[in-house]
Amino acid sequence: MRLRNPAPRELREDLTPPLPTIHSRGFTQEIPVNAAAQKKASNEITIAEKKLTEFKQIYNLTTDFQLRHDMYEKIVDL
Repeated sequence: MRLRNPAPRELREDLTPPLPTIHSRGFTQEIPVNAAAQKKASNEITIAEKKLTEFKQIYNLTTDFQLRHDMYEKIVDL
């Protein structure tokens, strides 16, 4: 019986650049009740920070190069 050597698998190189550094404010200032635009902007910032955290976790955990690239694009576009 002759053993076959497995065909060499191509190792796909991850060409995704490192994640950009994004600094969070870390706190939300007290916004007056009558400042609707400021409150809306603050809420949008909070939502974006939550999405960024979630996307970074997925990016760091995945081993699929295409998914990693897609998550990188979402993070950059955020």
